[in-house]
Amino acid sequence: MPAGPAASGGVLQTARGPIALVGRADPDLLGRHPLDPGLGAFGHYGPHAAAVQAGALGRVAALPEGRVLVALHEGRVVAFVTFHPPDKEIRWGKAVCPELLELGGIEVSRAYRGLGLAPALMGLAFGGGEFDDRIVVATGYTWCWDLEGSGLSKTAYRQRIVTLFKRFGFDEHVTDEPNIRFDWCNVLMVRVGPRAPLAAHRRFLATLFERPAQAAA
Repeated sequence: MPAGPAASGGVLQTARGPIALVGRADPDLLGRHPLDPGLGAFGHYGPHAAAVQAGALGRVAALPEGRVLVALHEGRVVAFVTFHPPDKEIRWGKAVCPELLELGGIEVSRAYRGLGLAPALMGLAFGGGEFDDRIVVATGYTWCWDLEGSGLSKTAYRQRIVTLFKRFGFDEHVTDEPNIRFDWCNVLMVRVGPRAPLAAHRRFLATLFERPAQAAA
């Protein structure tokens, strides 16, 4: 696993000064630290979007299996990564697979991009082995991407996501799940932990494609 600044002391030294990294932010901490206005929700930005995202982070942090990692600077959350049980609207979220977890969100404020915060938080999440007995899925949907703020095309943004996630043990998977297939640039990344049960991995793989309907006799 790549070592990163997040692994040493929970502080990342950047061009904007030291930024604190928190490996498990509880609802109280999130309530005390507002989100930087450069953080959005579903590709939208502004005070309202930041407020919506703040509420979502608090709800994830309160879940028994939820986890929120944040970067803090000058009293504000400037980046985050979230983990929670998979969305029940997604096909594999309906499967009985307690080993399955979803990396539900990863974002860096527009004003803090290019400082290494995303890989630092990912290194903090996966560097300690906490998820090594789990299967972690991450879905990348183009309608959630900040194409305007990044200046990237959909293809380039997709490649940036794939490159980042592969650094931390994820592989791209093909599926016929409708939300993924809606846009050819959408992507499904999966990390199978080294201690994840083989049976769980097989159950997950079985959800990626629907079986064709049986022909009428």
